[in-house]
Amino acid sequence: MSPVTMGNAASLIIEQLDVDQGALQLQVNANRARSDADQDLVYHHVYESAIEGQGKVYFVQSAGSYGKKFSLNTVANAIHAQGGICLFVASSGIAALLLDKSQTAHSMFSIPIVVNEASITRMKKGSSEAELMCKAMLLIWDLSTYLLKQLRSRKGLHNF
Repeated sequence: MSPVTMGNAASLIIEQLDVDQGALQLQVNANRARSDADQDLVYHHVYESAIEGQGKVYFVQSAGSYGKKFSLNTVANAIHAQGGICLFVASSGIAALLLDKSQTAHSMFSIPIVVNEASITRMKKGSSEAELMCKAMLLIWDLSTYLLKQLRSRKGLHNF
């Protein structure tokens, strides 16, 4: 996905919906058949929450090579296969390359590269980015633990 620009909300939404739903559903079915119990649990909770519009927040954390990206890609593909929008962002460019239809959080949310206590997003109400976020059923943010640590240390947040 190319970086988000102002004035093209309709094209951003169309780009997210421009998928082969049948092929994605076949991939989801194949991935679910290969999932272990933990991966299936992640899929079930996150997917059901998104489909039912529960607005829950999940932090999926484990050591490397335990299938987090596999599980999250499966959830994202399931949302897309149902005609929904799932936004997939990552905290680093390398991580964004490993996820389907992903980009960096800095690009998606217009977050400054250098972040401090006074930093705010440049995203404006009614902008293309805001419209796309309003249409999304699910937002998956990979490698958010680094940013979570920053928030906790700066804002005194401890319980999520």
